Amino acid sequence: ELIDTLAARVGDHIVHHRADALERTESGFRVRAGGAWMETSRVILAVPAWAAGTLLGGVDPELARLLLEIPYTPSLTLALVYRREQF
Repeated sequence: ELIDTLAARVGDHIVHHRADALERTESGFRVRAGGAWMETSRVILAVPAWAAGTLLGGVDPELARLLLEIPYTPSLTLALVYRREQF
């Protein structure tokens, strides 16, 4: 529901490229994604905390620091299926 609501409000402004820079401007933000800069009034970061922390370093250093401190541990989800007669 959240994703659908956000997508409906954003409309054609969804960017399907990895953002590699984010800067604050007087009217909002500048984002570099897919090699091109774009101006926007709002940014939604749908990324892991470590990636958000990297992008936000020049915008909000304290928030970036907190995001980069969130620990991540390796994990794996594995689903196995066996025939009942095998047990």
